[in-house]
Amino acid sequence: PPASLPEDVRVEEKQTTDVTVFYGTDRQLVNVGNAKKYSRTQTTRLFLGSARVSLPPRHREGDLERPQWWKGEFKEDAEKHVVLTGFTPLAQADWDRLVRAEVNQSAAKQAFVFIHGFNVSFEDAALRTAQMHFDLKFDGAPLFYSWASEAELSPLAYNKDNTKSDRTVPRLVQFLQLVKQRTGAQKIHLIAHSMGNKALINALTRMSTADRALFSEIILCAPDIDRDVFLDLAANFGTAGRHVTLYASANDKALKASRSWAGFPRAGDSGDGVLVVDRIETVDASPVTTDLFGLGHSFYADEPSVLTDIGVLLRQGLPAGQRTGLTPARTPGGKAYWVIK
Repeated sequence: PPASLPEDVRVEEKQTTDVTVFYGTDRQLVNVGNAKKYSRTQTTRLFLGSARVSLPPRHREGDLERPQWWKGEFKEDAEKHVVLTGFTPLAQADWDRLVRAEVNQSAAKQAFVFIHGFNVSFEDAALRTAQMHFDLKFDGAPLFYSWASEAELSPLAYNKDNTKSDRTVPRLVQFLQLVKQRTGAQKIHLIAHSMGNKALINALTRMSTADRALFSEIILCAPDIDRDVFLDLAANFGTAGRHVTLYASANDKALKASRSWAGFPRAGDSGDGVLVVDRIETVDASPVTTDLFGLGHSFYADEPSVLTDIGVLLRQGLPAGQRTGLTPARTPGGKAYWVIK
């Protein structure tokens, strides 16, 4: 029989990748059988902890691999899927110590905070945070804030989430203040998606000061917030970050449904014209959100070209005009914005 390969030329199979993410939430922790989970019940308290997420060996950039029934997949497999392997509620002192240690390991002493949107569970928020951290190649601590979304897709759940995203604002303010004051992070980036933008914008409006930026990059992805309300509040939250960037799309089917349910245009829907506001840079992602079968709503984390642009923004802090993945454009009124190539 042929001799076995020498030790130095054997190919080692790629292993799963484990990512630890840190969280704050106002969800109630409940018992489900022998396990615990964060429910859709909203509390008036802030809870802290860490979560462990496993990414599959063949993870593809922009893909949140989950079981697909049409592939005959009905349960999670760590070799194929992004999986939440566990979470640990933490006292504040322990949370401070662990997050600070993660921040100190990064060259830039930085962290990002992800705020999810409508129809998202605690588990989904943890998985998305880990996927973004890995795909963005982010050198720093990954954190997320999970408000008590119903995690259901219906007009009734949308209305409940709309109210809950308002009620969560005091706890979100508290969480952001903890990140600023207790983690030692010198750069803190905020990434909000969909209805999470409404909670974040209201929180920043409460926190903002006229004399200094509180955060580094503030990234508003597909904001599901009334367009006129966004315009009214922009003067307040637009100064909260060193840069504030709005990513919008004309092909976001979820925001078109939100417009129907809410009755008014959404800030992240560029179908009726790109929203351009002073002190906020607008990036139109319409060219890369043309999937006929998808909602086109999670392009900020699904589309490699958008992920690349966000990665450059976080790593280098370059304004839109200096990022090579964007093309300059102007509104009919002459205001400048940028388009994803």
